[in-house]
Amino acid sequence: MKDQSLRKLQQEMDSLTFRNLQLAKRVELLQDELALSEPRGKKNKDCLRMVNT
Repeated sequence: MKDQSLRKLQQEMDSLTFRNLQLAKRVELLQDELALSEPRGKKNKDCLRMVNT
């Protein structure tokens, strides 16, 4: 019984570690996409300010 509980907890830990890695990679990808889109967004806002003045 003790071994079975230990195996179950180890499997749960492995599953959570795997999911955590997936989520970390997703966050990194989204941060990269945001970093690439920010300069364009800022440039567009600057252009709008120039047109409005």
